[in-house]
Amino acid sequence: HNFIGYVTATNCPNVRQQQFNPLSRRVVLNRHNDLRSMLAKGLVEYEGGARLRSGKNIYQLSWDCELERVAQEWADRCVYGHSTEEHSKGAGENIYMHYTSGTQHSVASMGSHNQDWMRC
Repeated sequence: HNFIGYVTATNCPNVRQQQFNPLSRRVVLNRHNDLRSMLAKGLVEYEGGARLRSGKNIYQLSWDCELERVAQEWADRCVYGHSTEEHSKGAGENIYMHYTSGTQHSVASMGSHNQDWMRC
């Protein structure tokens, strides 16, 4: 199972460019795999404190640099929305938008993004 992680719309007005490097890729991937492991073990709580049932076939993800390239190409178009099936080559997409006026790095803030997604 492949994973892309996060890309930023680097060509869009008022968007600070952030490039991935091997360390940031590893941080993002490890965080996702940790959350998936918690879900597989039935350790994820949702609102009200109840736990989700344990899951099956929740495999560890690996990074795919080609998916990263394709996703970055789409993000650079500055269109908020899913890409076309032809463009994404059948890969699933989860889209999250985050604004900040500070210097917060997207990889550093990734944990809160994942927690927001897990609450859905």
